[in-house]
Amino acid sequence: MAAGRPADVVPVPAALFGPLLEGVADVTSLRCALRAVYVLHRKQTSPERRGRLVSVTAAELAADPVLGLRGDEGAVEKALAEAAEVGVLLRSGAGYCLDTAANRRAVAAGALSDGAAPDVEAPVGAAAGARPDVFRLYEENVGVITPMAAERLKDMETEFPPEWIAEAFAEAVVSNARSLRYVEAVLRRWRDDGRGDGAAGGRAGAVRASEIVRRPVR
Repeated sequence: MAAGRPADVVPVPAALFGPLLEGVADVTSLRCALRAVYVLHRKQTSPERRGRLVSVTAAELAADPVLGLRGDEGAVEKALAEAAEVGVLLRSGAGYCLDTAANRRAVAAGALSDGAAPDVEAPVGAAAGARPDVFRLYEENVGVITPMAAERLKDMETEFPPEWIAEAFAEAVVSNARSLRYVEAVLRRWRDDGRGDGAAGGRAGAVRASEIVRRPVR
């Protein structure tokens, strides 16, 4: 299996499949939320914006030819607000960003103010005066962060709840397997089989070697 994530795969917040899907009012709201996640992912992974806080506005999506809403900013704004209410998106200045722990800290620190321009960007974590918790966990339990590890940690923070990540690092320490690939294998197992705490699936059990060697050693 090739290292990293294929370019055409977009990580989708778990809240979109739970609270938002349960309470969505119409198909337009769901389409807007999905398109917002896609647009934000494309912005975050572009070379000039990687590692920065980015937002998407109702006006931007209303003009999106894929959605085809013909400038109906009101409908888009309503859909984005609904997505923010259930934890998929987060209000950031004039637009919305993904609702992640790093983005919440940046927004709380004023990285994007209410008067900011629609596509104003600020370094994630830097504005808050501290590195994201997932970086701290890595440094305390594994070692110095490499650029490749930093990208994988950002992906991890987007895909998994913060408590899962903390517990996965703790599991790596207990198992004397202090590596990012082991932590990722633990998280994949919990995602696929459950954590034995009432989540879908059963007890996670030991991580198999085949699950660990999916990515290069770090």
